[in-house]
Amino acid sequence: MVTRNVLPDQVGDLLHRPPRAAVTYVRDGIVEVVPVHTQTVGEEHRFWLWAGVSDCPAPGDLDGVEVVLTRDDGPYWWQLRAVNVRGVAERLGPDNGHEGTDLRYRIATLRVVAWDYGALRDE
Repeated sequence: MVTRNVLPDQVGDLLHRPPRAAVTYVRDGIVEVVPVHTQTVGEEHRFWLWAGVSDCPAPGDLDGVEVVLTRDDGPYWWQLRAVNVRGVAERLGPDNGHEGTDLRYRIATLRVVAWDYGALRDE
């Protein structure tokens, strides 16, 4: 069997400085995707909404909502690398260290999946 799956540590740079990150969730039966900033603290995955993005959910909207945080990299298929964290968003208080953002969350992690198309191999 050929796989692209890797351990999250094998794409660890995406845990700390991803070129792109987004949170996906379902609201009223519609899939929503919102660009976010991310932070990994130990085993804890955090995100906050980009200030100035007009379509961001209202404060508190994601508290208790199941989300998927995707951090990805690579414009070509052989460079496609990503880490997906599925879990429930838990609202954190405002963080004055990130100007203009008071919509901060951590994820109560249910599952973490990582892949790297450049690492395709037989298992």
